[in-house]
Amino acid sequence: MSQPEPSLVLIADDHDDGRRMYAEYLAAMGFRVVEARDGEEAVKLARRIRPAIVVLDIQMPRLDGLSAIQRIRTDSANRDIPILVVTASDDHHQQALEAGASAACLKHCLPEELAKEIHRLLRRDR
Repeated sequence: MSQPEPSLVLIADDHDDGRRMYAEYLAAMGFRVVEARDGEEAVKLARRIRPAIVVLDIQMPRLDGLSAIQRIRTDSANRDIPILVVTASDDHHQQALEAGASAACLKHCLPEELAKEIHRLLRRDR
């Protein structure tokens, strides 16, 4: 009997170092990871790859995280995908939840904390 395929995580952040750090850690934890550099790319990828969860920053070029959340939520196939926002601002936390995010955590949370929150959201979604 084959094992289930690892969960696909879409992570969007315009800061390469932070995005790569989280992506590498999540990949080492057994997730499949796809990266986006801004909100526009995140929305396009979410439509195409149908990730198990989206992790995104709020302050990004071309399309900010709040607008990306709203666009992802308008796609019927992605409406129920958990969205975890990683933001540097406490103010953005509430705005993200109001926009449709499932949860939010503060930047620069440890990769272990991010993975723990992803696991929690994926279990809750089932």
